[in-house]
Parts: sequence; structure tokens; C-alpha cells
Amino acid sequence: MGGALDVSTARVLACLLAAGLVTSCQVVAGIEDVRVADSDAGDGAASDGIPADADADAGADAPNAGYRFVEDVEALDYSGAKVPNLSTPPLAKPLALGDLLVVAVASDLGTVVTVSDSAGDAFSSITTVDDSDHHTSLATFYGVTSHTSTNLTVTASFGASTPYVAIYAGHYAGLAPSPLEASAGAHQYGSTPSLSATPTSQPSLVWGFGFDDSAGQASFGVSASGVARGGGAGSWQTGGMYAARAQDRRAFATSPQTLGWTADAPSFLGVIAIFAEAP
Repeated sequence: MGGALDVSTARVLACLLAAGLVTSCQVVAGIEDVRVADSDAGDGAASDGIPADADADAGADAPNAGYRFVEDVEALDYSGAKVPNLSTPPLAKPLALGDLLVVAVASDLGTVVTVSDSAGDAFSSITTVDDSDHHTSLATFYGVTSHTSTNLTVTASFGASTPYVAIYAGHYAGLAPSPLEASAGAHQYGSTPSLSATPTSQPSLVWGFGFDDSAGQASFGVSASGVARGGGAGSWQTGGMYAARAQDRRAFATSPQTLGWTADAPSFLGVIAIFAEAP
């Protein structure tokens, strides 16, 4: 990305300069690993449905500063067949020593879930949220890589074979060696519920995962004092039945950070986690 301006772009910039709307312009190379642009352009609303927050104070947050979202992968099996485990596709980009993997696994209620990867890294639980009405569990984990690796896959193993399972794994770089600072999880109903967690350091990575397990297809977002940085794609959608989403923001304050749903649906499973950046 970056390079020479095309003709149409050059003409637009020339008109703006002539009108006095801009005084200078600069072409900045794109940053490959920043997937979600922050469009809170001062109009009071963000493209992700979360009200514009304190993104104005993030002007010093250059694209390469702090942590980086690298990529994410997912897999699901909603065939109804009982399976003992489920693995993601390989991560396309190499993992360095000390990178962070954040994992979410949906399964039948009460299923014992463990997570591993093809490099032998260790994973710890963030939290597990249960929905007894829909007989669903959402288990979340994180791991700090102790190996360099390529084509890494992440696997969720179940204590007993279970149907209707899904796994999501997000890859981040630039986090502290013992990164998890705080977390919260909840199963909630009703209009636009939310939950929050509080960082103990800043800047920090605020990671949220929301799972609408009631076919409501509700949207959600992470509201933090910083800008949107990484994961934001829809996931786990099959036949219009379910919707899940991972999202993160970079926070610049040690005040409560919030994961909130921006549309109503009957049932939500949500997790928010705070991770410290590398010093």
C-alpha cells in the first residue's frame, strides 16, 4: 500500500488545497495488520454502533504503536454430529516468541473444554459463560507462545464428544509476558446489555467476544478510551441462526472498559478481557 497517488486522488487533493480546506497532505503507507479502521470522525457515532468515545485523545496512537492485531481464524461444525475436538485452519502468518493467542469455544452446556495448539503452547482459562436455556457454553482462553511457529492450528478438545461446536482464535503481538489483567463474562437478556472490566495499566488491549445464541443476530462492540485496532469480522454464522464477533480496542485509561450490545436479541453470551501491552 502507499506509493504514488492515482490521478483522481491527486485532483481531489488539488481542489481541497485550492479551496483552503487543507494546508498540506501526506501519503502514509498502509499497515497490513490493522484490519478495522476507526471511523469515529467526530460525528458522535462509530461505524461499529458504539458511540464515539475518547478516540480524540488517541492522536498519538500511531498505527505501529502498542499491540498489533495480526490475524484470526475460525471453524465450526453445526452438522449435529458429535465430535471429540475441533481445530482451526492454519494461521497464515508466522508466530514469534511471546505472541498472544486469544481463543473462544462454543459447545454444549457442561462440556469440559481444553485448548492446545500445534506448537505445544500452554493455554489458560479466561472465563466460561453458560446459557442453560439454550444449553450452550462459551469458554475463552489465552496463551502466550513459547515457540516460534508457522501454519499454527489451535484445537479445542471436549471431555465427551459433543455436537454444535465452534472455535475462534485471534493472534496478537506486542503484549506483556503475563498479559491478563482483568476479565468478566455474563449471559444476559434484554435490550443492549453490557459488562465491563478495568485495566490496571495503560495502554492496554481490551478484547471482547460476543455470541448471540438465540438467532437474534445482534451487533455488539467494545467501547474503550482508545481506537479500534483489530478483530471485528462476523463469525460463526450459519444458516442465519447464530452470530458471534470478536473485537478489540486500545485503551488509554485505567477506568472501566465496556463490552455492549447495540441491538436487542433474546440471549447473549459475552466475555471481555484486558491484556497489558509490552513495556
